[in-house]
Amino acid sequence: MMLWILAAGWLLGWGNGGIVSAENHLIPTTGHSFQDPNSTWSDLGFNSDGVVTMAHNSSGSLFVGGDFESAGDVTTNDLAHWDGVNWHAVGGGIEAVGNVNALVFDSNDNLYVAGQFAPQSGTTSRSIVMWDGTIWQSLSTGVDTSQNVIHALAIDDADNLYAAGVFQTIGGVAASNIAMWNGNGWSALGSGTFGAIFALALDSDSNLYAAGNIATAGGTSVNRIAKWDGANWSPVGEDSNGTDGPIRALAIDSSDVLYVGGAFSNAGGVAVNSVAQWGGTDWSALGSGVSFAVEEFGLDMNANVYVGGNFATAGGTTSHNVARWDGNSWHGLASGIGGQNNDVSALTLDIDGNLYVGGDIQGATAGGTTVTGVARWNSGSPPTAVQMQQQIATTPNVTTILSIHSLAFAMLMAISIGVHRQWKWSKCQYTSA
Repeated sequence: MMLWILAAGWLLGWGNGGIVSAENHLIPTTGHSFQDPNSTWSDLGFNSDGVVTMAHNSSGSLFVGGDFESAGDVTTNDLAHWDGVNWHAVGGGIEAVGNVNALVFDSNDNLYVAGQFAPQSGTTSRSIVMWDGTIWQSLSTGVDTSQNVIHALAIDDADNLYAAGVFQTIGGVAASNIAMWNGNGWSALGSGTFGAIFALALDSDSNLYAAGNIATAGGTSVNRIAKWDGANWSPVGEDSNGTDGPIRALAIDSSDVLYVGGAFSNAGGVAVNSVAQWGGTDWSALGSGVSFAVEEFGLDMNANVYVGGNFATAGGTTSHNVARWDGNSWHGLASGIGGQNNDVSALTLDIDGNLYVGGDIQGATAGGTTVTGVARWNSGSPPTAVQMQQQIATTPNVTTILSIHSLAFAMLMAISIGVHRQWKWSKCQYTSA
């Protein structure tokens, strides 16, 4: 998206990675943090830590899962719903001792919940169930023992559900760490993987990416990440060059660029810091990455990639545990979710472009606001002309002088197109623990 603003005779395009004049001169901003000065943090009154995963349904309502007893002043048992004003329990929550690691909605807004827990009241499936808005539904018998766990879920365009983690049997079907539910039964994906799976993501062709601590997939060496094309497993990258450390998070944007996060310093032979991207043929770094580990991604419709985890800086900029990559530079969200004992493991965006952040967050400072469990980065209005000029004036590598002659062009553009901002939202079809 490019936002055009008329400012003192300059028509300025405010977009990702730089500022462009009406005459198409680029003011380079790579390496500098151009913040939206009208965005702020707010606490949602969750008042518990232990959040692991979050998801929005088609109407934009927020659902939160993890290992917590209450949300606000409501007993919720590891699963809660935020209606924009108050917290609510969902079906009594996860009744037995356990935790929720993954949430995903299908096209009918049925909520799939997975983790490590005993069968819920009235169901027979262990560690995975479906909430249809009224009652819990079984997915056969779920995983085979209480020692097994599901870490990640994903749903394709046909509403086939993929579940992955650490297990050897699900619904009575032999499946090594990953399986598919078609609405009636479970099936294996070839011979599965050797090694735990922590994250799943689907591209536009329904290719499924699985990552974690995987050594092999379908008997082939894959080095922590693999692709399932519906029939066969294959490595991501030549010579099975994945990453040199575990992967905790995956995300795929509208151009099918795959983002990979975790705790690693090398991806396909490329030096990276805990975050990398796969463009289909090569691995590449996202600037200088982050200072420690990435646990989750969030993508908006303007090609921004949000990362959450446990780190102090992103691209050398202070941004505790959450940051934004605009395709060229890293940006802090104010100072992030402060405190070294805090950890961000869940991110999701609503229909208005607001970012929700969850994790082991206990009394942390976010932009001067104290937050616990769940916080929201409120998407502000676009910067005003004065705010833009102020940020331009304090940017040391602005090298192009904007011409006053763009005024005539600016007047025509202002009359013909005006200035507006529109956020869009699309359902994420991936979750990761």
